[in-house]
Amino acid sequence: MVQEQYTGAPNILQTDKESSAGILIVRNDLAVSMLAHLSNSHCLVCHVEPLDIHIISCYFQYSDSIDKHLDHLERVLNILRGRRILIGVDCNAHSPLWFCEQRQYTGRGPDTEYRRQRMEGFVFGRGLYLHNVEGQPSTFAGPSGESNIDLTLSTRNLGVANWRVHDGISSSDHRLITCRVSSAVESAARAQPAEEPVRFRDRGVDWDKFECTIQSRIGRIPWGTPAAVVAERFTDAVVTSARECLGERKPRVYNGYEWWNGELDTLRRTAARKKKQRWRYRVVMREARELYFKNIAESGNQNPWGIAYRAASGRCLAPRNVVNGLSLAEGYACDTRGAMSGVLRALCPDDDPGRDTEYHVLVRLAAAMVPSGRDVDPLVGTELGGIVRSLPTTAPGLDGISSRIVKHVWKAVQPEFVRLYDRCVIEGVFPGVWKSGRLLVLPKGNGRPATDPKAYRPITLLSVLGKILERILLKLATGLTSNLSTYQHGFLAGRSTSTALNFILGVARESECKYVQCIFLDISGAFDNAWWPMLMTKAKRGRLPSNLYSLY
Repeated sequence: MVQEQYTGAPNILQTDKESSAGILIVRNDLAVSMLAHLSNSHCLVCHVEPLDIHIISCYFQYSDSIDKHLDHLERVLNILRGRRILIGVDCNAHSPLWFCEQRQYTGRGPDTEYRRQRMEGFVFGRGLYLHNVEGQPSTFAGPSGESNIDLTLSTRNLGVANWRVHDGISSSDHRLITCRVSSAVESAARAQPAEEPVRFRDRGVDWDKFECTIQSRIGRIPWGTPAAVVAERFTDAVVTSARECLGERKPRVYNGYEWWNGELDTLRRTAARKKKQRWRYRVVMREARELYFKNIAESGNQNPWGIAYRAASGRCLAPRNVVNGLSLAEGYACDTRGAMSGVLRALCPDDDPGRDTEYHVLVRLAAAMVPSGRDVDPLVGTELGGIVRSLPTTAPGLDGISSRIVKHVWKAVQPEFVRLYDRCVIEGVFPGVWKSGRLLVLPKGNGRPATDPKAYRPITLLSVLGKILERILLKLATGLTSNLSTYQHGFLAGRSTSTALNFILGVARESECKYVQCIFLDISGAFDNAWWPMLMTKAKRGRLPSNLYSLY
């Protein structure tokens, strides 16, 4: 928990760039949910999963009335009643309760006395546990002297031990305070760690060994079983061979600096004093970073495979493990699980047949009936090879198989590769093993409040093997694209929002009228809420062959 922090520093949770209270995240294995509806510039509230602890960082600015800060903290504690809460507060108040010297809280005027009484009354009135202990260095040491104005508080249902003040660790006037939350340690030990999807190495590896291994494993596949089973065994063979021959990419892990020594401590303090002269540099760096992440979010509208996709796939850095408390129909989400389930419900809504009208029931029945007619033949090997060779270098799905690995699989077992996809097309099966994906959520950066679920963009990373089957489907389903309107600009080669805009401008320029009026219709969440039964019915009108229809 930090107060009066450098707002441009990385990995700090804060409400905005003018915040005076924040929380610094130094571990990647924790999911932290900022509760924006409970936070303001001087009080930041977050929930930490899997520890199930709420952490509150507060700064009671000396020039402000302490009443408004305590009133806000009172409201937060009332909303979180019964939860386990840890509070770190720079209260700017002196009291013998937290071992201040008598001269610091007597004879300094009515304002100082009122501030002391209000802070003491709040701690006693809320039944909070004060963890500051005597015999430690003062929590604050500035040019005007030392004092204890930084408090560590908690609710009674949270165990806190080993409270310490460390001198010489921080370059700030406020010394570093550490403590151990015992119940949180036990919760973390019991909790299941969140597994990161595996990614296999595909650079600087022994491809010859991999190709020989995959050849031997592919030969053991029972080709007489259904296509879905064959696809699952094929994928398992690729994953097992990649794990054995290529190895997994190791995630970035920060384990601290065991080599740190006293000389480096001295040099760090010297460097910290000089850093105060670099304020302009920090301001420019913060502005550049904010503009960069804003471009990440907005670039998804122009190029779905651009910087937003690369951020989601891990090929460039973006904030991780941070979500916001969301405003949902049943109220605000006050923990990480509630926030993420709310995002899923808002961005990936369920199709509830119980809400169908008579018309929707008929459409759903029509979509369930596979059309009759002649099945389409699979692609020939050369066409499939062209699809494999044209695969872009994008992020893999949950199986960790990248496009570079798939190209070497094609090189090693081309006949079996062709046979697998032929079986999928002939039997009209899209294997379930290729339907699982990793859902990532990026902020859109469109000015919406962080508590609005619609302020986020979902991106799903799917299996590369499944993407090949998608391309086969599009190549064979010529009837779906042959009857599209000439005004269709989305998801067509050579067309985009830019060509649509140029078309509108062309109509305006060619018009002989003095004024040209345009009407723009923006359907909110069109792709998130597309109704699959109606899409399937439309596909029937495009004369989609029955085996391709079954692939959907």
